[in-house]
Amino acid sequence: MLTGTLESNLVEYIQKEDIEGANTLLMKELANKLIDNRADFIELLNSNEIEADESMPKSQLIELFIDNTDNKSLLVGASLLANQQSVDVKSNFIDEEISDDSVKNGVAVMDTYFNNTIPDEEYSYIAPFLLGALARGAGKLIKGRVSQKDQDRVKNEYRRIAEQRMREQAALRQRAELERRQREVEKSKERKRTNTILIVSGAVVISLIVGVIIYKQR
Repeated sequence: MLTGTLESNLVEYIQKEDIEGANTLLMKELANKLIDNRADFIELLNSNEIEADESMPKSQLIELFIDNTDNKSLLVGASLLANQQSVDVKSNFIDEEISDDSVKNGVAVMDTYFNNTIPDEEYSYIAPFLLGALARGAGKLIKGRVSQKDQDRVKNEYRRIAEQRMREQAALRQRAELERRQREVEKSKERKRTNTILIVSGAVVISLIVGVIIYKQR
């Protein structure tokens, strides 16, 4: 299991020539963004002339994204969104820096996965030490698809796999967020109970002191 940043994990998958693994990584990060920054995800769709709004369930927003992955502009925006600062809901760690190289790598991976694009001179923006591995990984992926019949069906199957990965991750992220909020509620209740105990205890002590003083004055 990879435990580094999105940028380093993406590079590791590319170096292993694992385009499917790299794309799954990106789909999961985009699912996280859908839960954490829903408005940004909707804006990503709208800015690419895909009608979406807040009333739509997350499953429909995910489907809209997947169904339009032949749009290169959408892939660029998606990679940018995936690489924006992310907050770990367990540790509250915030990674604020956006890596230009990671954004470019993300676009190349998604374009290869969804559109059977083999990197060539168009991908000159990819770091040389990754370009060869990316091209070989793309070749393996596409060769496996070409050997199958009914290419439209195969393409749709790979899209549905990506969609399922996003749905699963979105559900996990939402559950984690709900658990975090529940912990905050419990902590708030505990603080209130503690404060109540302190107030009551303080009142009891004061009453005892007053009682002793009155008794002595008698």
